[in-house]
Amino acid sequence: MGSSLDWCGEDFKQLLLFRRRYFQAEEPSDITFPSKDVLKSPAVQKWVYDTMFKEEEGVLLPHPRYKFRVLKELMKILEAAMDDPVEDEISDDLATSLATMLIQGIPNEHDAQQDRKQITYTLPSAEMWPPIVRMRESPSILAEHGETGLRTWQAALVLGTYLSTNGRHFIEGKSIIELAGGLGFISILCVKHLGAKKVLLTDGSHTVINYAEENVEMNGSEDTVEGRVLKFGGLEIFDCLEDADGGGLHYDVLLGADMLYDPKDFPALMLTLQVIFCYNPDLQFLLACAVRSEDTLDSFLHACSQCPFHVQRLDVPKVSEEDQLGFFHDNFHEVHVYLITKAPGKVVIPPAVDEDSYNMAERAYEEAVVAKDFHDRWNAGRPPSGASTATSETLLDA
Repeated sequence: MGSSLDWCGEDFKQLLLFRRRYFQAEEPSDITFPSKDVLKSPAVQKWVYDTMFKEEEGVLLPHPRYKFRVLKELMKILEAAMDDPVEDEISDDLATSLATMLIQGIPNEHDAQQDRKQITYTLPSAEMWPPIVRMRESPSILAEHGETGLRTWQAALVLGTYLSTNGRHFIEGKSIIELAGGLGFISILCVKHLGAKKVLLTDGSHTVINYAEENVEMNGSEDTVEGRVLKFGGLEIFDCLEDADGGGLHYDVLLGADMLYDPKDFPALMLTLQVIFCYNPDLQFLLACAVRSEDTLDSFLHACSQCPFHVQRLDVPKVSEEDQLGFFHDNFHEVHVYLITKAPGKVVIPPAVDEDSYNMAERAYEEAVVAKDFHDRWNAGRPPSGASTATSETLLDA
């Protein structure tokens, strides 16, 4: 490769992908390091240090323990690449950086797992410097407070890849709600890079929403992304769908990723969807789900057919891990992306998994109808005399 970089060649493509996976904090074992012939170049080593490991004000680097693990592996490769002790040399900056981390001490594995880490997601693109989404996440599956929403999951990365490539027309110029949005990766992507007009980001956890709002602010999207706590079946859905004067807020698109875990949650989810579609009958709902259980997916699709919703599985090609250019993810589970719209016909009570759940859903649906009727009458200046409204915290309280 010589003393200068070929900015258009395969060698530099290796470096760019190496850097993108590093900043997304991919496991070092999952990262393809550039070849020895590429890395032994002094110019390449300087580029690697300057763009990946150099501590500078305003530069958000990965977690110190992760940075140490990658640099340690890189140094092993460099040492093995030194064929000529006279001509070949390892960068003093890289060697000093590793030595400094060893002297200062490395956080232990347990503490590192519990820390929220800086992760930078790169849009999948052949461009040299594509747009990015910055996040702070917890890598462990069940992090603090037992939350699973403190990281970005496979289905969200697949949905983000689709929206960034073939699905931009769903987002550009649109008003969007995201259900179970976690730390806000999809919501931030939509307003920051895909041209969404505004996004209402919801999640059932106060803790997750608070962290999501930090991510929104870090990406400079606080003027176009609003965070709200919304549990499936919760009455707070009405606050999400009405403005301060009680008028209905218009939304074009509903987004969701990795939110189908337990069929027992489906009655509450279906009630929430019914209310959202009641306010926005022309809504398009894009749902990405990792197929962990065929039975769970079948239960959800059956529930949609009974509501009734029209469900269409979109043709979203699976990108092999070797061919991914950004939003890197494994393909351990198959991910389906569905377009769900309101089908013609009468709205019915969502199906449930057993008789008790069905009876609970029936009472909750009647309660929701009363609450919606009260909202409509009140906003029209005609509060019904002696009307009783839904007062429970959720529509599914028995």
